[in-house]
Amino acid sequence: MYDELSQLSDAELAIKAGAGCRRSFEVLIDRYSARLLAFISSRVALREDAEDITQDTLIKAYVNMAKYNPRYRFSTWLFSIGYKTAVSHYRRSKTRQLKINHDKETPPPEQQLQVEDEAQNIWKLAKGLSRNQYEALWLRYNEQMQISEIANVMGKSKVHIKVLLHRSRNKLAQMRLEQDQANTSPVLSSKDTGIAMNWEV
Repeated sequence: MYDELSQLSDAELAIKAGAGCRRSFEVLIDRYSARLLAFISSRVALREDAEDITQDTLIKAYVNMAKYNPRYRFSTWLFSIGYKTAVSHYRRSKTRQLKINHDKETPPPEQQLQVEDEAQNIWKLAKGLSRNQYEALWLRYNEQMQISEIANVMGKSKVHIKVLLHRSRNKLAQMRLEQDQANTSPVLSSKDTGIAMNWEV
């Protein structure tokens, strides 16, 4: 039964889950829980908070599955719930700030490919952007969402998202240039690493 469900699309699973099929929702959790946690983790400082918010998001999604509209991507609907839940968490908290986690990341193992090292460096630099800029970039390039979908998740207009992405890309490029100039050793170019990020909106 589970194998059969795993062959269904997100929308088909969501419709079944909305009709009361718990196993369909479990398949959706398998597909999206890790990605949702990664997104929430970019918004809060503590891992424990991110896990709690992710759990709350999944519960809210399950309770409201019957309201899901299959005209839209399930991922957009789910991330919208996660975004609002994180904002609600921030507003309730009087002692913690909702912010990007600036803790130092563990350096990747030496045996990892250079392209992975470079990608991690880019996202580490991106954490120096504003919260909204980082989130827009994450949804665009990590989750591969369209402009309209990002607008739905973040509750902003498409024009606002385009401006946000434009400014965040320019800022990130400037940060990367400053990093390269500060390094005494030669910096790998996109040609050397094989990285060719498509910054087109």
